[in-house]
Amino acid sequence: MGIKFYALVAVVLAFAGLAGYAALEHQSKLTAQARIETVTHERDDLASKLVQAETDKAELTKQRQALDAAVVERDKRAKELENAKRKISVELDALKRTLPQADQSCLDRDLPPAILGRLLDDGPDHGNATPEDSGSRQPPPQVPQDRPRG
Repeated sequence: MGIKFYALVAVVLAFAGLAGYAALEHQSKLTAQARIETVTHERDDLASKLVQAETDKAELTKQRQALDAAVVERDKRAKELENAKRKISVELDALKRTLPQADQSCLDRDLPPAILGRLLDDGPDHGNATPEDSGSRQPPPQVPQDRPRG
């Protein structure tokens, strides 16, 4: 009974070893499959994020192009405005030369601050003032006259 017993024990141990190995192999396959699924899910997430990033990049490019076009348009209008101001200045200078010298010197002076303030304010001409506002302004201050000292 000795050899049969040892042979039976050897067969049982071999079977247990094979069953354990099969269980470990099955577990490692499940773990590997879970890892593959996780990596696949992460890859899909990254792919969707990449697609979103490309979409965002395209949108930013479109917005940048629109902004560049707006800047070009603004610069073009500024240049046109400068040209118009220059032409008006030339025309004004030509008109000034046709006036008498006293009038020319009057036009060359700066406006007094009170008048300049009224021109720059939103007065009744601009529709922002109430009827009460029209009489509430004080007259401009008088310019002191030099008196001869005697």
